[in-house]
Amino acid sequence: EQHGRDTSSVKALMGIIHEHIVKSMNTRFVVDILFHSGYASSTPTVLKESGMDQVSAILVPESQRAGFLQKHFGKCGLLFEPLVFGTARRLLPEYKGGLWNFHELSNGGMFMSPDVSGTIRLSSAEMTGFSGDVSGEVAGIIVTLFALDAFVRLLSDRGLEDQSDDACDLYYALRDYGLSHERAVEIYSAID
Repeated sequence: EQHGRDTSSVKALMGIIHEHIVKSMNTRFVVDILFHSGYASSTPTVLKESGMDQVSAILVPESQRAGFLQKHFGKCGLLFEPLVFGTARRLLPEYKGGLWNFHELSNGGMFMSPDVSGTIRLSSAEMTGFSGDVSGEVAGIIVTLFALDAFVRLLSDRGLEDQSDDACDLYYALRDYGLSHERAVEIYSAID
């Protein structure tokens, strides 16, 4: 049994999702349905068994870091990095600055993550009620998602609609990665 539901119920839900939703909708809608219907812990398995593409992340080597933000944001990249650091200060009570890793996603997305050993405390309790210890990678996914959300609004408010749309695409690419991640339940709980 999985959280009060028997395995046949989960398999039946997977079949319905595959037949009626996956063929016509984006991953984010499928994941929303799973989480809001109480099947959150089954999400990574459902996504894998549904035939949806898994998104992978690659750590950007030191030699390629210089052009990372410009590659994804153009001239607006100079605005994004401080937004990530400010978001980290707000969500990571133990964060005092330090080195950040850059990650490229196979779906065209990206994220930044603090270079921490072990876990770090993350609290988005004021917004979502989540508080817990997470890895540096998971902290980075969550922080970058919050920063991208704010960045989309910032760019739109400045009349930079094309850049805002691009940042929105990066948000959903990262969200798709985060929601197929082995720690998807924590990620989703922190952002929704």
